[in-house]
Amino acid sequence: MRVNHYMGVTDAQKELIAVWSRLAEARCGLPSKQDLDPGLLRRHLSRISLLDLKAGDAPRFRLSGSRLSAMIGMDPTGLSPADLPAPHGDIFSLGLEPILVNRLPVGGVVSLTQDGSSQAWLRLPLADGAGELRYVLCHDDVLVETDGQEDELVHGAIHVEKQSIAA
Repeated sequence: MRVNHYMGVTDAQKELIAVWSRLAEARCGLPSKQDLDPGLLRRHLSRISLLDLKAGDAPRFRLSGSRLSAMIGMDPTGLSPADLPAPHGDIFSLGLEPILVNRLPVGGVVSLTQDGSSQAWLRLPLADGAGELRYVLCHDDVLVETDGQEDELVHGAIHVEKQSIAA
């Protein structure tokens, strides 16, 4: 059984990590893309993207939810995170190296602007049909600070202090 110290920042992340963890436990390893039931993810589909880690190539978006495409300002399908405008490419690249090494969910929060908005991000590793790491399910959502209070640091999360959006 895998122990995962990152448990999510938002309710959506916590739910997705719970689904991933159940699938990983049932498989005794990485869940595969085919294991995912879109019905279980329905509430989150607009904020989900899928990166393909095809060996020898840069990661490429296989699909992108409508809210993610709107957040980025374009449909990233077929593109690499490096092809996206700043800061989106950098944010979508967060966590990829730890996923390749540890094959466990990673996530965190990136502060986007001085007004308190931030982006919660989650990366979940998925296997291909042969059980090899091939995909990363991404969940990203913009959070808005309320009541002038900052979010607490979350154990196991990767936190980035400030990431300005280029005009």
